[in-house]
Amino acid sequence: EILGQVMDTPGLLNRGDPKRNEMEAMTFAALRTVPSAVIYVFDLTGANSLLTTLQDQIDIRNMLRERFPKRPWLDVCSKCDVVSPEHVEQVPGLPQPMLRISAHDGTGLPTLRKEVKCMLRTIKNVLEPVYQEAIEPKRARS
Repeated sequence: EILGQVMDTPGLLNRGDPKRNEMEAMTFAALRTVPSAVIYVFDLTGANSLLTTLQDQIDIRNMLRERFPKRPWLDVCSKCDVVSPEHVEQVPGLPQPMLRISAHDGTGLPTLRKEVKCMLRTIKNVLEPVYQEAIEPKRARS
């Protein structure tokens, strides 16, 4: 059994750090301090284009990947039931490969589950020695 936490952080807008709001600051704080993996979810439907364009999503993803290069990472395209594979492959700058998922029809969800378990296992393997090191002095004093 693999135990871990999954956290959906507040979204980020494509703007510089000085202009970020408190919610965006919490996202960065979590990524800096919590042992974590990142599942970056792209929405290629254009439904959020008033706040975040597709290019904004790509830029934000690239900025996060650059800031947190050692994190286990998975790029995901959501709502793939309404976005063609050809469209995904033709978007310039979009990272490939990308896991295509749909909550509507279940596409890619078994693979996503496997990937999340693998990411949690990776984090556990990194944290186990740290945890053991932290509790050993306590056991010696007991």
